[in-house]
Amino acid sequence: MKRKNFTLILNHFDDDYLGRDVFLVPYYIQKECGYNVTIVYPQTGSNQNLPGTYRGITLHPIKHGDNKSPHIYFLKVAAYLIKNAKKIDILMSLYILMKSGRIALLYKLLNPKGISFVKLDIPTYMVERVSAFFKDKGAKARFKKIFYRAYFKRVNLFCCESSDSLDLLLKDDLNPYFRDKTILFENGCDDDLIKELGITTKSFEEKENIFITVGRLGTYEKHTDLLLQGLKNIDFKDWKAYLVGPVKEEFKPYIDKFFKENPLLKEKIIFMGPIYDKKELWEFYNKAKVFILSSLTESSGLVLYEAKFFKNYIISTPVGAASNVIADGCGILTDMHDPQIMANILNEITAKEREINVYDNIDTLKLHWSSQVSSILKPALNKIINND
Repeated sequence: MKRKNFTLILNHFDDDYLGRDVFLVPYYIQKECGYNVTIVYPQTGSNQNLPGTYRGITLHPIKHGDNKSPHIYFLKVAAYLIKNAKKIDILMSLYILMKSGRIALLYKLLNPKGISFVKLDIPTYMVERVSAFFKDKGAKARFKKIFYRAYFKRVNLFCCESSDSLDLLLKDDLNPYFRDKTILFENGCDDDLIKELGITTKSFEEKENIFITVGRLGTYEKHTDLLLQGLKNIDFKDWKAYLVGPVKEEFKPYIDKFFKENPLLKEKIIFMGPIYDKKELWEFYNKAKVFILSSLTESSGLVLYEAKFFKNYIISTPVGAASNVIADGCGILTDMHDPQIMANILNEITAKEREINVYDNIDTLKLHWSSQVSSILKPALNKIINND
């Protein structure tokens, strides 16, 4: 049987994406489904040194340059699709908004028999915005809704990363467009790379008394001030907190002021900076007992899946897929505005009043991307292919 051609078209791509779901879903689709996979992306100054192939995936740049209009890039994508749409059996795009939607729509107009697959990566607040937009009776909204209805109707398969967002998509005005063709497809961990790097997950007894967080520290979304205020109010005992990731420049005065007011915490709260080496980063997860996510918003929260794979007890604000991730008892949700609630949980941990050795009956191998794709996404695509 002829191998199917699977293409993902992106509006942005750089080397950081090579370790994220943007790349890993196509990679594991190639591995589990046997498709020929190509990723098409705009070539700019920041990504011009990307290889032509990576881990067996063809990376196809479209010359674009920096600070150029996305509309110009779309015209270049349109030219690419006019030439290649008939050769593409499955086109993947990301997100719900117009920049990606017009790519999916054009593909289906050029190749009606092709399969349009959209990975939504959508937080609940964005679903609420789209739902409110569909309720808008204004003239501008009516015109846009013509496009969105055409786009939604032609997509063959949507996937959503959290139950909370999926439930909202299936309500009221949006239901006709997403019912019967939207699946829950959570994010995962790169099991091939974990195996290649020779990383073995540690038992609870081998771990250290470490709290860890990973992300872009000091950004509005990551809400790092909540984490610091929570840590300020705990009795660390023999525990330490490691904050991994780049620190936003505007947040550095806040950190300086925090340590000036709490000088004794300098030995307990350590800013590690970014760790780009995957083995080093994952070994940090591996030796930690507790992972903390203090975000105000997340699309799904990829770090939560890595934390769970490495058997961290998870403390998270109610964002992204946090509720799904901890549904089996591997963590707890905390308030996103009151640091004392987080502090109370952390104090229970350092005082050994909260059980955090919770993974005995949890199968973390289900978090492998290979498992996610083979058990959820592959059957959904095969169902569409066989019906056609």
